[in-house]
Amino acid sequence: MDMRTLNIIGVTGVEFTAVWDRAANEVMFYDTRFTGDAERGARRQDQWTPDGQFVSSYSALDLSHHGNYGLDMYGGEPEWTLSASALAQVTKWLRCGFSGTYSTAREDGMEFIGGRWVYAGDKGYQVVTDGDLWRVVSYAGATTRPTSVHGVSQDAAHDAAWSLSYRK
Repeated sequence: MDMRTLNIIGVTGVEFTAVWDRAANEVMFYDTRFTGDAERGARRQDQWTPDGQFVSSYSALDLSHHGNYGLDMYGGEPEWTLSASALAQVTKWLRCGFSGTYSTAREDGMEFIGGRWVYAGDKGYQVVTDGDLWRVVSYAGATTRPTSVHGVSQDAAHDAAWSLSYRK
């Protein structure tokens, strides 16, 4: 399994571990105060993992475009809230971890063209570095073409590529 972790601090100072399961494209949040080890979590050890007590999970793609505000991960527990700046850390972590490729093709490469299914291959948009700035290129297989998005920040390039890929 391809898992990545990030430790972040919530609104009230609670430390969380964010675990990104890349295969499932899911990010799970754990409260690190309650781990499954015998010393720290003896009271409810069966419900806690080495990462902590499970709080909530979200689609990695949804989180990477969550916006400029915080996240209440569980309405009944005010301590399980992330500020806008903490969520921005998660967003940046996810965006850097993504390949920078926003595919518009189906996984099997098939596309419905002219009333029938044909193999169209892999295509979409990709974020690439241009020195200190970033740009978005379209791709179809091994062929790339420039788009009108260039000379922008990395975040702006990811936002543009995501928007372009979801126009269909």
